[in-house]
Amino acid sequence: MTLFPALLALALAADPKPAFPLFVAHTTDPTAKAGTLAKLAPDFAVTLTEPAAATPTGELVSLRRADRPLPAPPTTAHVRLANGDLLRLQDATAADDATLTAFLRLGDARPQPLALPLTALSVVWFTDPPADTPFDPAGYSWFDPAKKQDALLLRNGDIVRGAVEKLAGDAEGVV
Repeated sequence: MTLFPALLALALAADPKPAFPLFVAHTTDPTAKAGTLAKLAPDFAVTLTEPAAATPTGELVSLRRADRPLPAPPTTAHVRLANGDLLRLQDATAADDATLTAFLRLGDARPQPLALPLTALSVVWFTDPPADTPFDPAGYSWFDPAKKQDALLLRNGDIVRGAVEKLAGDAEGVV
């Protein structure tokens, strides 16, 4: 029974205010905003408190909990957009000279098409990348940031450099 008064004293001395998770809002502004999530409106306007910060409609890029790690990068075929976003590919076709149509499986739904302009693409893995492929494209052994050219890594390991002007493809794949 002597332990009960000590536990009671600890419980009474504890901060009565519940701890709410910290969120980080990345917006079109390069400076991220962090705070407790107060409101997320249907139009994706975000209000944070402690410290107070608001993100108006149309400026939210991502909203994540600060204490949760990002998901692991895909180990299957995927697209990395120029802004760093990753999209797992179910399939891809060339819609026209300047667009890659990526078919993405979202949850249990059928694959949905998403038209992506070539200028929005940073990396496209049409097949599963090798297991030792680094997460950051700057770490690819065949990538040279000094060369302002596109690079194609072929299945046999050869590298072709130049400017991708268009993609051609059909039901069999993109070339």
